[in-house]
Amino acid sequence: MGKITKRNVSGWTREQWLAERKKSIGGSDAGAVMGLSKYRSPLAVWADKTDPEVKPEYYSEAMRLGTDLEDYVAQRFMERTGKKVRNNHWLITNSDYPHLHANIDRSVVGENACLECKTASAYMADEWMDGKFPPSYYAQVATYMLVGEFQKVYLAVLILNVCFKVYLFTRDRYEADQPQPDWIDEVVLVEQRELDALDYSTRTFWTEYVETGTMPDTDATSSTSDVLNALADEMQTPDAEPVDLDDMAMQLAALSHIDAQMHLLQTQKDEIQNAIKQRMLTSPEAWSEDYHITWKPQTKRTFDWKRYLKEHPGDAKKFEDYIKESTSRVLRIRMSS
Repeated sequence: MGKITKRNVSGWTREQWLAERKKSIGGSDAGAVMGLSKYRSPLAVWADKTDPEVKPEYYSEAMRLGTDLEDYVAQRFMERTGKKVRNNHWLITNSDYPHLHANIDRSVVGENACLECKTASAYMADEWMDGKFPPSYYAQVATYMLVGEFQKVYLAVLILNVCFKVYLFTRDRYEADQPQPDWIDEVVLVEQRELDALDYSTRTFWTEYVETGTMPDTDATSSTSDVLNALADEMQTPDAEPVDLDDMAMQLAALSHIDAQMHLLQTQKDEIQNAIKQRMLTSPEAWSEDYHITWKPQTKRTFDWKRYLKEHPGDAKKFEDYIKESTSRVLRIRMSS
């Protein structure tokens, strides 16, 4: 057993917390490192840990709601289970796993266990039905078991306007096989080999990529694309020498072929859609055995700011204050002459 250190972070500023979390992999990072997250890629975690210029991830409305409802979810857990939980404001580290840290939501009084509180949109309810749960949360739970040496972790989720569920993750096979109280919706056995696999994957990621500054492979996620755009904004210079991509000749040819196939598919799609429209010239609605089709006018209102400024030139300065400018990066590939 390693030496466990628990630091109270309740008085820390957000900047202090962000700086500290760059020093190791947290529970919410672990799923991304292992390719289990829909929202973050390994490259995003690498950039977060290695580049001080990379801004913190966008704090979405869903994330804000989860933070605001954390105490409510904990209260519902206590109400449903009869257990007591405590908010310790701990940042936990373990000398056996220096590449990891844990920031648990609550500790469970009288048990070697912690509680993780989640909220989910009703649109995501299918991810939680029939004993399922997002796989990235499994990695988060396993991280807490490793770092905090917890015997079990309770995962409570409020699916907004749908239901409240409690999952029990346990290392104890005997406990997992026993009949459970009605308030437990699902029991998940976390085996040592799975904990060892998480330790190996995250340790390898930390030593081979983060500590050496070596960028991991890219993938197809929007998270990776966002990170690459941010890094290019930071690193590109207009007068830099062009990059030699002769070693990517096969990939470039494949991309060209994919573009041609996409164009062909788009043409085929347009042909079928136009054939359907021709049949629907007299009706905005159509049916087949498997499909319901509508073709109706939609009205979109936009502000013609160019015309407005032409007719009210004196308002140009005032109008400029309300123009929102955004910059995007476009990758264009053309055949060389």
